[in-house]
Amino acid sequence: MYPSQSKNSPNTVLVHAMAFFYLTFNTISTIYRAYINDDMPMVALVVFVYVGYFLLHHCLEVYGGLPSHEESPRKEILKVTIWGLSSTIVFGFVYELSTIMSVAVVLPVFSLAVMTSAFLFCFYFVYDKYRCGFTFWGSVGESISSCRSSCPAGELAIECNSENV
Repeated sequence: MYPSQSKNSPNTVLVHAMAFFYLTFNTISTIYRAYINDDMPMVALVVFVYVGYFLLHHCLEVYGGLPSHEESPRKEILKVTIWGLSSTIVFGFVYELSTIMSVAVVLPVFSLAVMTSAFLFCFYFVYDKYRCGFTFWGSVGESISSCRSSCPAGELAIECNSENV
């Protein structure tokens, strides 16, 4: 989205509607194929991922709308929810795929899922303490507040200038 476009412009709404239609169509067709082949774990995974995706999207939208410099219980609950949903979806895919892979492939794939979850945890709970005034989920074109902060140990300095993304 360009800075001159609003979040609810006709083009943006159309692109989101097409993406959600495509996701819904693929979800329904995958559920149908899994049901025909009597693969109920796959049906459960696809339904969970579909519902989890929309919950995750909603949580990211709400989180992006909150002020980034304030601490609140709502923000902490959203961070835990985002991390939990993302990690559960990744581990669900890995678990389902592990049934068709050899052990030599499963171990690195599970380790990637663990690293992904650890990265998300660090991003939302460790790095967030040192960020300075901008959000990754805000709309493009918002100006970044001018600030400077550093870690307690003085090892990391983050500098933000007032610019457009």
